[in-house]
Amino acid sequence: MTVLITLLAGVAAAPQACACSCVPVDPGQGFPDADLIAEVSVISVQRGWTTNTFTFQVHREWKGEHAPVVTVDSAAQDTACGVTFEGDGARYLVFASQFNGRLITGVCSGSSRIDGADPSNALADVQAQLGPGTVPDKGDGALTGPATVAPGTARSWRTAALGGGAALALVAIGVLVVVVRRR
Repeated sequence: MTVLITLLAGVAAAPQACACSCVPVDPGQGFPDADLIAEVSVISVQRGWTTNTFTFQVHREWKGEHAPVVTVDSAAQDTACGVTFEGDGARYLVFASQFNGRLITGVCSGSSRIDGADPSNALADVQAQLGPGTVPDKGDGALTGPATVAPGTARSWRTAALGGGAALALVAIGVLVVVVRRR
C-alpha cells in the first residue's frame, strides 16, 4: 500500500512533460517552406481543445493570399508546438504553411512578435531578403477594430473534466486505503 501511495504522490508531483522540440528557425530558413509570410495583428481568436484559430488583419505581406484578412491555425498547447498570438494590438511576423487546406503555424515556424523590441531582427531579415512587402487591398469588407476572443467552451469543459477526474482519483484512493486497512 505504501508503494502505491508513493507512486501516486510521485506522479502527482512530476513536472509537466514537454513534447515540442525544434531547432530555432532563422527567418531566412523559414522562407522556402512558408506559404504565408505576413506582418499581422489579431482580429479574433477561437480557442479549441486541440487547435486555436487566429484571424489576422494583414498589414504587409511577402508571400501569401494577398488578402486583407487571413485565418491561421496553431496547436492549442505549447507542448504540441502551438504558438499564441495576443489580441492586444500587437504586431506579429507570421510564417504559415498549407496543411490539409488550412494555413498552420507553430513554435518551429519562426513566427514572432515584432512590435516594440524585436530581438531576433526577424522583420529586418525578411525585408532584407524579400524587399518591403506589399500592403493588401483592404476592400469594402476589411475587418478592423479590437480583437475578440470567442468563449472557450472546450477549455471550460477540459477544466471541469480534469477537476472531476482528480476528485474521482482521490475518492478511489480513499476507498482503497479503507479497504486495505480493514483487512
